[in-house]
Amino acid sequence: MSSGDGVDEGAVRRPPEQTDPVERLLKEYPELGALGVDWLRTWAPHARDRLVEIAEVLRRYPWMAEVLRRRPVNPHPYMVEVYVAVD
Repeated sequence: MSSGDGVDEGAVRRPPEQTDPVERLLKEYPELGALGVDWLRTWAPHARDRLVEIAEVLRRYPWMAEVLRRRPVNPHPYMVEVYVAVD
């Protein structure tokens, strides 16, 4: 179907919707959800590469993600520390 200006309506491409960088990170690395969305929103624009490294470790060691879900996270992504005690 053609409009009055000679351009087919089906031929008009719209730009892709802008997605939130945190949503994209969580879609690609769901393990990062253990850190909390607010924490990710704070650091995603500044330390994306570091967050990807953290996600890869959490993917390799899922028990770490469980520990993070139970405990608050340090506010700085270069200082993610988890302590485990053996009973």
